[in-house]
Amino acid sequence: MLTKYEAQLKTMKQSGQAAIEQGLFFITPDDEQFSEGRFNLKGKPVINLSSCSYLGLELDPRLAKAAAEAARKFGTQYSSCRAFAQCPLYDELEDLLSQIFQAPTLANLSTTIGHIATLPILVKDNSHLVLDIQSHHCLRMSADYLANRGIGSKTIRHNSLEQLEQEILAHPDKDVWYLIDGLYSMYGDYAPISELLLMLDRYPNLHLYVDDAHGTSWTGKNGQGYALEQGRHPRMVVSHSFTKAFGGSGGCVVFPDQQTRDQVRLLGGPFYWGSPIAPPVLGTAVASAKLHLDGTITKLQQTLMAKIKLFNRLCQEQQIPLIANNDTPIRYIGLGKQETTNTVAKSLLEQGFYASAVCYPSVSKNKTGLRLGITNHLTENEIHRLVQTLADILKREVSTDTRDFIDKAFKRAF
Repeated sequence: MLTKYEAQLKTMKQSGQAAIEQGLFFITPDDEQFSEGRFNLKGKPVINLSSCSYLGLELDPRLAKAAAEAARKFGTQYSSCRAFAQCPLYDELEDLLSQIFQAPTLANLSTTIGHIATLPILVKDNSHLVLDIQSHHCLRMSADYLANRGIGSKTIRHNSLEQLEQEILAHPDKDVWYLIDGLYSMYGDYAPISELLLMLDRYPNLHLYVDDAHGTSWTGKNGQGYALEQGRHPRMVVSHSFTKAFGGSGGCVVFPDQQTRDQVRLLGGPFYWGSPIAPPVLGTAVASAKLHLDGTITKLQQTLMAKIKLFNRLCQEQQIPLIANNDTPIRYIGLGKQETTNTVAKSLLEQGFYASAVCYPSVSKNKTGLRLGITNHLTENEIHRLVQTLADILKREVSTDTRDFIDKAFKRAF
């Protein structure tokens, strides 16, 4: 008999294999060089809707030039732990990041490494973790890491402040850390940051750790992201990613004060003994950070928002059900069972659009769907064609019974 974990792996394998057989997972484009938001697959041109580079910076020649220049000056890697000696670009980058986020920062090799370096230092032994059911997997990995110290955790319903309050009241003698996303990566809906800031004032034992990877750059003043745009608090720490709209790789953690930042830099293992960020990656991040501060990012944000609003308006006109009714670049069409999602995704691919077919374990088995990333690479004509194509496919492939099932699964009308 399979254990619970083994059963989960079996289901994951079945879900993944089904998508692979439909040509939806692990695809490799034909191209020797990418163009903006497009690739060729088996000789056919495809518009890429799976990208999280919302502002379209990943092919910006200024970033590519900065990467090449950094490699020329400092090498392809500066192979020394930061505790001993670091590439000079680190200081320049963190100074620029502190200007963007208006707070002390630490750059890191990846968002996941940032979590693993930061949380074990800030979370005391006498603590209790609370995770949203949709919190990113890397936050769950951090919770598992902390479990080795006997720190317990509880997963609660999505954005349920009532359940969070119950956990706070049930652990009055412990620090309660709530680990969440700022913008959730599947449905594209927000965490209730404004309400959580009020709860931080109300409950002195509550701490908030926000992974704002998908909110970084495309929103907020100077691209500071969704969470910090809502407000700040001495017991709130925010993590950002450079691999999404920022146009680079790696990430950073934003701290409420210099003392906390310095403590994590000194004690957070991966920050001092882990592999350093390669100079070309640092150079890219420096170039992108400068664009965040010189006004370029504001224009890119405005361009993106116009495209998001156009997509949303056209979906409303065509009665295409978006799970989150807001203006974010992550658009999710709930389709219920994976078989339906795979069929719709494959039909869409045959029409020249590649979207992410989201299945278990990223979402529950009955809440699979299409995840579409709206980026600045999309033209208005392509958005019009995309929505019309989606509408035609949904009318053809989604039966009345399936629509009823979707309605019940997502608790909303199709």
